[in-house]
Amino acid sequence: MNFNSGDRDYVYIFLAVTLLALPLLLIFSSYVRRLHDSNLSGWWALLLPLTFVGGGIFTLIAAITLGCRKSTPGANRFGDAGLVEF
Repeated sequence: MNFNSGDRDYVYIFLAVTLLALPLLLIFSSYVRRLHDSNLSGWWALLLPLTFVGGGIFTLIAAITLGCRKSTPGANRFGDAGLVEF
C-alpha cells in the first residue's frame, strides 16, 4: 500500500486527538464521580472545560472548590460515598 504525505497527516492528527481526548475523558469522569460523592449533580463538571477555554480566575476557583468539597457521610442520592472516617 502506498501512502502519500497527505494520508499520513490524517493518521497523525487522529492519533494526537485520540491521545489527548482519552486522558481528558478520564479526568472528566473522575470529576463527575467526585461531585456525586459530594451529593452534587455531575452537570457541575461542565465548569471544568471552561477553566481551559475561556475561563479566568473565577471559573478556576469554582472548579477547584467543587472538586475539594468534603464527601457526604453515608449514602446520598447517587449511592454510597465510601467515606471512611479515621
